[in-house]
Amino acid sequence: MISLTFRTSDPDWGAGKGAPLAASEVDRNFFALRQALAAIAPGQAVGIASVGASDGALIVTLSDGTSSRVSLPAPQVQARGPWRAGNAYARGDVVTRLGGAYLCLNTHVAAPDWWSDQRAGTWATVAALHTDSPTVHTLTTGVTLTWEVPGGAAFYPGQRVRVLSQGDRERWMEGLVDTYAAGATLWELGVAVERASGTGPLADPLVVPAAEPGPAGEAGEAGGAGSAAWRTARAVSTPWTISADDLGVLLCPPAGGRITLAGASLEAGASVWVEAPLGASVMVQATNGTIEAPYTRLTLTSERAWLIHEGANAWRVACRLSLPGTPAYLSSWLYTLPLYDDPILGAADMGALIVVSDGARVTLPDSMAAVPEGQSLWLAPGPDPDATMTLVAEGGFDGGSVTEWTVQGALVHLVAQYAGAWMIASWRRLGAGLTPPSLASPDRAGLSAAADGRLADAQVTLATGNVFTDAAVASALNAALDRANRNVKILSDQVEALRQVLLDHGLIHAPPSS
Repeated sequence: MISLTFRTSDPDWGAGKGAPLAASEVDRNFFALRQALAAIAPGQAVGIASVGASDGALIVTLSDGTSSRVSLPAPQVQARGPWRAGNAYARGDVVTRLGGAYLCLNTHVAAPDWWSDQRAGTWATVAALHTDSPTVHTLTTGVTLTWEVPGGAAFYPGQRVRVLSQGDRERWMEGLVDTYAAGATLWELGVAVERASGTGPLADPLVVPAAEPGPAGEAGEAGGAGSAAWRTARAVSTPWTISADDLGVLLCPPAGGRITLAGASLEAGASVWVEAPLGASVMVQATNGTIEAPYTRLTLTSERAWLIHEGANAWRVACRLSLPGTPAYLSSWLYTLPLYDDPILGAADMGALIVVSDGARVTLPDSMAAVPEGQSLWLAPGPDPDATMTLVAEGGFDGGSVTEWTVQGALVHLVAQYAGAWMIASWRRLGAGLTPPSLASPDRAGLSAAADGRLADAQVTLATGNVFTDAAVASALNAALDRANRNVKILSDQVEALRQVLLDHGLIHAPPSS
């Protein structure tokens, strides 16, 4: 406290001397004030010399040489592959199921069934185009039915969907989505059912998007055996060899069936229709002949084909028609996904065109548990049209014993069957307009850290397309880390701009030059 001598008395400073101050007393007062001001005057200010970023942290260096490090939150998740009952999951784990991706919200051990964990709120939907449901309804039409489903799936009011049996794709209900909103524990999908196929309860429902029915065409005249309209439909066993009794008939073999065209005794112009069930495949092969020469076989998936005999056991495909309700993933690939090294594919890859490196060895899922029957994918080697790839299927290809198939310069369409077997739905030579996108050099910086990390408190949005794989999730995480680094750079620039403003206004001092 400053000690000053006053002449008069006052409540603000107390008693005074009561007489004029001597010269020495005045000087002492001024000296005390000068000392007090010197004690509170600022010294040399410390400025910000630089701002930078390193390993997810903000580094601020001051003009006196000291620095501080502030760790920034980074989004981190761990891809865990397909969801499995009994597995231990931690917050931030991402699993795949039926082609969708789900983010774990709470650490837990997975219950024996998926829906128990869904009701407990342990999973959030990242992306899902279709889903199953624990709800059972009897096949019917003309009513609005509600199915329990996860929230966050790609459903919306007015969308046309089909609810079909996972075990029998011929049993289904179809209509427009009426409501999609949160229920007591799960979300509820209301569908105004317009059409149905089959009878009885639908105990294993799968909800998938459906195409709008096309306009009804004009009725044509009835034709003979060689016309474009079949005279009757007939369910046949497999394998089945056609005879004269089958001409003009729509043959309906079971999923995975095989039809043999034996045309040596048939006249030119004879024809037959063959139907592959919805979501499944059927192989048609010519014995000692051709189908669209020089090929000897044709695989149909979720479609009908009209085959005309041109003589000498040569057959022409007059038309191919997709069945109503054919899932989108059987119509064309949803997106292109480049994969490197020797990828092991899973359910989340269904519906994609997988482009692999030259010489890659591609392992296909080996059980129906991994990929339901009828789902499909496309594969092509790149980047050159003559590149090769080796496909490995534990259950074999086209119902045979061949488990490895080397493909060169071709785009192949594979459809899952029973017991890990795969049907070759189509094979096309790569050429003008068919060469897959070139494979860019992969940027692997940060991939292992992203794949092995855990989710922090920061939120993360994954945007890798419609279907998720472990590789796609890792790629999205790498992009998220890149965005975090860009954010740090922006923040660094903004702090530097603030430092310049403070310098311009004299509020801080520039560091002394060395």
